[in-house]
Amino acid sequence: MNSFSFPMRSLLFVPGNNSKFISKAFDSDSDVLVFDLEDSVQSKENKLEARILLRNKLKVINGKKIFIRINDIDSGEILDDLKELTLECVDGFMFPKVNNGSDVYFIDKLLYNYELNNNFEFGKFKIILIIESSSALVNLKDICNTSKRVVSLAFGSEDYLTDISGINDGNDSILFYARSLILNFARAHNLIPIDTVYLDVRDLSGLEKRLNTSKRLGFEGMLVLHPIQIPLVNIFYTPTTVEVNRAKKIIELSKSINQLGKGVFIVEGEFVGPPMIKSAEKILDRIRLFTE
Repeated sequence: MNSFSFPMRSLLFVPGNNSKFISKAFDSDSDVLVFDLEDSVQSKENKLEARILLRNKLKVINGKKIFIRINDIDSGEILDDLKELTLECVDGFMFPKVNNGSDVYFIDKLLYNYELNNNFEFGKFKIILIIESSSALVNLKDICNTSKRVVSLAFGSEDYLTDISGINDGNDSILFYARSLILNFARAHNLIPIDTVYLDVRDLSGLEKRLNTSKRLGFEGMLVLHPIQIPLVNIFYTPTTVEVNRAKKIIELSKSINQLGKGVFIVEGEFVGPPMIKSAEKILDRIRLFTE
């Protein structure tokens, strides 16, 4: 599992310039709070106000996992974002519109300098990368191998569709290639794969359908736009009691079977071999995130 292991089932976006929403976010059940300085804060003046507001709100460590979605590399705002918000209570930064390894290298070195100059432990600030362009997809190998700070790849579907001139018609099949590619690169590099937002926050049945596909694909969490989505998101990305009990049974039987020199056995009428044993171990590792 990733060395930066804690639950990342739900990552709630919170506008960085809304004092009421910021305060309420700390009472939510979201695993990660993502305070946004990019899309939800448009003007330069509002971005300045948002940095000041967030800095004042985040002065005290509160137990929540906190990331800041900074502005993209072409915005001219990154230096100010990091200058104000490299705080002790901040776990890391969500970096939007990354296109290649050079972009990742740039933010990595900026964070290194802020750590060095402010007496933070090297590597304190982690990075979640949002993959939201065709360039990012074709450069995923370079992107994943550039910085050890990167803990997760998240998919930004709306910017991606805009980039490729696609249309969001509510059919998940148009996003399958991008979602699958991001997930596979994340897993290959021991990073946490985070699925894209579900835009219709009132459509919980549609969200449930999306989550069912997302979990089966192998995603570990989802970007969330509204607190109403959090309970369902957390449920789907948490191993069920049935999954945990079956995993325990598989691990227990595998120990006995190994002593007999056998590689496969039957659990609940199904053949179980090495791949299923590894999956069971992953389920038990994952459930420990919620119980320890």
